[in-house]
Amino acid sequence: MASVTQICNRALIRLGASTITDITENSKEARLCNIIYDQVRQELLRSHPWNFAIRRATLASDTEYPPFEFSYQYSLPSDCLRVLSMVDSAENYKLENNKILTNEAVVDILYIGDVEDPTQFDSLFNTLLVLRIAMELSYNITGATFVYSAIQSEFNQVRREAKLYDAQEGTPLDFGDGDWLGSR
Repeated sequence: MASVTQICNRALIRLGASTITDITENSKEARLCNIIYDQVRQELLRSHPWNFAIRRATLASDTEYPPFEFSYQYSLPSDCLRVLSMVDSAENYKLENNKILTNEAVVDILYIGDVEDPTQFDSLFNTLLVLRIAMELSYNITGATFVYSAIQSEFNQVRREAKLYDAQEGTPLDFGDGDWLGSR
């Protein structure tokens, strides 16, 4: 299983750069990795409902209520990067300021959690993260813009494959048709 340093080293190797012993060491490569790693990881997690990152939660109603439109508000879990759905709910809801506003008295959600432990990543997600880090670092490390394009092409291919395999594991999630489709 990979560590954060190993993931960053795989990205650095793709760029022909020196590897690091720790993401917090005082080298150009480590400083760059340290600056971008968490942001890139969270963006990639948020970009797709990865099976390994899906979490479930029953939310407790806040003691404060929205001033209008909705009857209840619920604080999102602290590790929530993206709400996928309110489970078994026909009610409309709105996300505002890390809260779900709704008329539902009980709220169960599916969401993408902020998975920080690299040993929990799917192997193709791990490869995507390596490629995405390499894309972000490419110009600062190599000074060549064509390197970004080459890695981006590989990233797009691996992303299609990763999403395909991820989607085949279990019954597809149904996020509903939404109001716009039903209105037709």
